[in-house]
Amino acid sequence: MGGSTLRPLGGYIADRLGGVRVLSILLLLIAGTYALASLLLPIGFTGALFIVGIAFLGMGNGAVFQLVPQRFQRTIGVATGLVGALGGIGGFVLPFLLGSIKQTSGSYAAGWITLAIFAFVVLAVLRLLAALRASWRSSWATEAESTEIIYTQASGV
Repeated sequence: MGGSTLRPLGGYIADRLGGVRVLSILLLLIAGTYALASLLLPIGFTGALFIVGIAFLGMGNGAVFQLVPQRFQRTIGVATGLVGALGGIGGFVLPFLLGSIKQTSGSYAAGWITLAIFAFVVLAVLRLLAALRASWRSSWATEAESTEIIYTQASGV
C-alpha cells in the first residue's frame, strides 16, 4: 500500500519531466537502494531503505503508466491490462523469489543484489528502447506546448 500511494506523484513528475527520464532516475535509485540494503546494515537503517525502495517503486509505477498511452496509442487498454497483470504477478513472485534465494544462499543479501541487478537491466532496456523508438515522447507537456504553438500560428493570435 505504501508504494501505491505515491503512484500519482510519480505520474505527476513524469508528466512534467518525461516518463523515460523519471523512470530512468527511479530505476537507478531503486538499484542503489537495494544494493545498499544488501549490505544488511543495522535493522533501523535497513528498514528505512526498504521503505524508501518501496516509495521509489510506487513512483516508478506512476511513470510507467504515463508512458503507456504514449507508446501504445492504439492499444492502450491491452497495454495497461498487461502492465497491471505483470505488476500483480511481480507482487506475488517477488516475496517467493526473495524467500527462495534466502533458503538457497542462507542470506537475504543475495536477494537484494538480485533485485538491484534486475533494476539495472531494466534501466538498460528502457534506455535502449527510448533510443531506438523516436515515437516515445519525453512528456505530454512538450506535445501540448507544440500543439498550442501550432494553433496560435494557425489562428493568427
